[in-house]
Amino acid sequence: MKFNWGHGIALTLIAFATLMLGFLYNSFFKDHQLVTDNYYEEELKFQEQLDQTQNARKDKKQANLVAQGDNYVLTMNIEDTALSGGEIEFFRPSDQKLDFTVPIQLNSKAKQNIPSNLFQRGNYTMKVSWKLNDVEYYLEKNIFIQ
Repeated sequence: MKFNWGHGIALTLIAFATLMLGFLYNSFFKDHQLVTDNYYEEELKFQEQLDQTQNARKDKKQANLVAQGDNYVLTMNIEDTALSGGEIEFFRPSDQKLDFTVPIQLNSKAKQNIPSNLFQRGNYTMKVSWKLNDVEYYLEKNIFIQ
């Protein structure tokens, strides 16, 4: 039997179908993680977050995370003690299981210790939101944990 163009087309279609079935089979075993479970609700709150970020820029509010011994120390430039709640979310883009949230509990020097055992080595996005004197603030900072 001689190989002609009909055989080439048939082999190409069979190879393509096999490749597509292989992709389909592998997709069932892939772990698909969303950034957040309620993505659309979070998207509607985005304008509020932009306003809170603008408040932080306007009032020159900052939050820094520095390693000190077995802890990470969050330092905020808040002189006022009228802080009424807030939280720090550590978002790990590569693995949703490593995300965690810590309530803001600053000491008298506007610092807070966060245990290093909560972190794994890698990239995190630190999302800090708080309310001070009836004004809401939001900061977001990319950090790398070593």
